This record gives sequence, structure tokens and C-alpha cells, in this order.
Amino acid sequence: MKQFLLFIHCFLFLSLFIYADDDVKAPEMNSEHKEESFPEDIKKTFNIKKRVIEFGFLNFGLGFSNSLLSAGEAFTDTMVIDTNKLKEGFRINFDAVVTPFFLDIDYHGKWGLRFSTETAVMGAVNLSGNLLSLGETSDDRLDISAAAFSEARLSGFFHAGKIKLKIKPAVYYPLVYVKPYISYTFTNTDNGASSDTVLNLGADMRVYTAVPINDFSGNAEFTASPGADINLGFEYPLSEAAGLFKKFPVLNFGIGMELFNIPLVPSVMRNYMHVSARIGGDDPVDFFGGDMDMDSFLSYNAPVYGEDEQTVFRPFKLLTWIYWKPFGEQLLSVTPAFGFAVNPLYHRPFSPEGGVTARLNVANFFITELGINHADRVWKNSLDIAFNTRAAEFGLGVSMQSQKFLKSWTAAGLGVNMGLKFGW
Repeated sequence: MKQFLLFIHCFLFLSLFIYADDDVKAPEMNSEHKEESFPEDIKKTFNIKKRVIEFGFLNFGLGFSNSLLSAGEAFTDTMVIDTNKLKEGFRINFDAVVTPFFLDIDYHGKWGLRFSTETAVMGAVNLSGNLLSLGETSDDRLDISAAAFSEARLSGFFHAGKIKLKIKPAVYYPLVYVKPYISYTFTNTDNGASSDTVLNLGADMRVYTAVPINDFSGNAEFTASPGADINLGFEYPLSEAAGLFKKFPVLNFGIGMELFNIPLVPSVMRNYMHVSARIGGDDPVDFFGGDMDMDSFLSYNAPVYGEDEQTVFRPFKLLTWIYWKPFGEQLLSVTPAFGFAVNPLYHRPFSPEGGVTARLNVANFFITELGINHADRVWKNSLDIAFNTRAAEFGLGVSMQSQKFLKSWTAAGLGVNMGLKFGW
């Protein structure tokens, strides 16, 4: 709660000074640079026209974050970890996105089509504070999960009156899906003269893969079935529809919403590797009695390979936003966004999403964005810069990240994205 109060204060502060685009997109720079309302004197002097057709190759984004150590604390000759901070737990998130190819057609902002291919990898480690500090608890769940998907998507937008509608169906193929069940129990019951101590740390994990990972014959076949989902969204120029924009041009604002990965057809994975291990058990143990059986206290089962159908959905997300463009459609804008995500990789799938992104677009030649966003359970403070000559556009972005808001300003995690586009 304290993190979100700090975020709200930062959002109110940034809203007075910085501006953003109306589309919330990451990691790729938004390419919808409108020019209709740009001041005429500047348009005549220098303003690069928007591309009608564009394509790109091997755009990518990478990110890694943790909740415990800043960059300064991690890269020292002697690393010191405050044991009191271990009570808050330790979290790691990583992600990677590669877009091998995309092709865009945008007919002067009236309608557009896009075809793209993409491969995304995501993973998370969440160790509870109870485990790291040996605190007493019962059935405390931990997260160690990962997934990888490839997709082909056909996107489009068009206008119905003043409403801009977006439809983005996709076919996706699961490559890896890690489904764990990890729990920690530690209790100490005082019986007067003695005490009963129960320690039970158990891990039961299945790693599903698109091909059997124990088949080294070179003839392994893909056994997973593809799935399909769709993104749906809209934007509405609220101030224009209400007549405020004509009287007060600075009141140029609108609203938008998009739903991501609405399931249509689930994918199914069939081949898995099952791994299990355990420390302790359900019965009390005597750590100092000298008769503890270590063979029963520590157990590990060799990997078991098998076949079983596992339905796989991609994480669902809903975002709503309000955009404000006080100086026309292109130069300056600010966009706060709020929403939530449901990710079945976590034992608690629900998480809040939101932030504020700011943009400055000078003549559609130099574009820069600043953002403070909470996405995929990670705070990301980002800076993106793009240079556009119409025939080509190069974009580069960096971010500082962490699961904790204040920690994200200390480079406890880093992200980078890069894109190159061509067209006319």
C-alpha cells in the first residue's frame, strides 16, 4: 500500500511537467505519430510525414529485476546482505521479447493492418520472508515458474464514428511451461518439558515442453497444440465529443481501454518432466537428539518423463487510460493508465497494473518517452528515445526495475529494448 501511495504522489508530480503518448505499449516504441493538429508554421518548416507502410526485423526487449540488492550493493568487492531485509522475502523476475518480423500498413490514421511474429519468455522466483528467516508458518506457498510462447498476430484498427476500434487476434504456440507446487511449513509446539518441531519444505514441479526433452534421437516431434486468443480495445476523444476541444484547445483528452489475451482456443501441452524433492516432513523432528534419519529427512526423486494433457492460457490483462494532449495531436501528451493482470504462473494470479508514460515528439523526427509503470509485478522507470527519418527509424530504451517501488530507483534491475523500422 505504501508503494502505491508513493506512486500516486509521483504521478501527480509528473503530470504537471511531462507528457506521453495515448497508446501504452512496451517495449516497442509507439509508431502512431499523427500530424494533423501540429502547428502550421512548424509543419511548413519541418515535420516528417508518417509512414504508410513500414516493416522491421529482430526488434527485442530484455529485462531482469530483483527485490533485495541494488546495483551498488551487488557489484562490490564485499557483498553485504542485511538479514532483516530477508524477512521481506526475495523476488526475481526476468523477461525477453523478440519480434523477428512485422509489417504495418497505416492509411493516414483512418485504418490500419499489422502482421507480426513474436517469441516471449517470462519467469519468476518468489521466496517468502518466512522461509528465508526460518519463521513459523504453515503451508507458505513459493513461486518458481517460467513460460515461453511464440505467436503470429494479425492486428487491425478502424473508426466507427469517433470511436477507434482495435482488433488483434493471434495464434500462439507454447514452448515451455513450468507448473510448480512449492510449500514451506515450520512450526514449533511447546509441550512443557519438550517441544515438537515440524519442518516441511516440499517441491513438486512439472516442466512441460513442446517436444520430449528426453528424446535425443534427433527425430523428436512437436506434440503441443497451438492456441488462439485476441486483444480488443477502443479509444474515444471525450473532450472533442463534448465540445470542449473547440472552446479550449488545451483540453484535448480522451479515454481508452484494451483487453489482452482474451482466450479463444486453449493450447495443450503433452510432454513433461516431473521433479520432486523434500526437506523434512509432516512428523516432528529432533534436530539435537542425535538419532535423526537423514535419508528420510532429505529426499529427492529422479526426473520422471511422461505424457499428460495440460491446458495452457497466456496471462490476461486489462488496461484503461486517459490521454491528454494540450498542444495538438503530436507534440506533447500525458497518459496515466490503470488495470490488472491475471497470470496463472503464480499461486496468487491477480496483480494490479498501472503507471504514467510521458512523451515529447519534435516534428516526428525526435521522439522521447519517460515512464513510471507497474507491469508484470515489476516497477519500471523507463526512458525511450527514437530518431525518425521516415525511410528509417531507430529506437533505443533503457529502464531501472524492481518489485519494490523505491528499490526500482537504485537499479536493482535493468531493462533494454531496441527496434529498427523501415518504410515510407
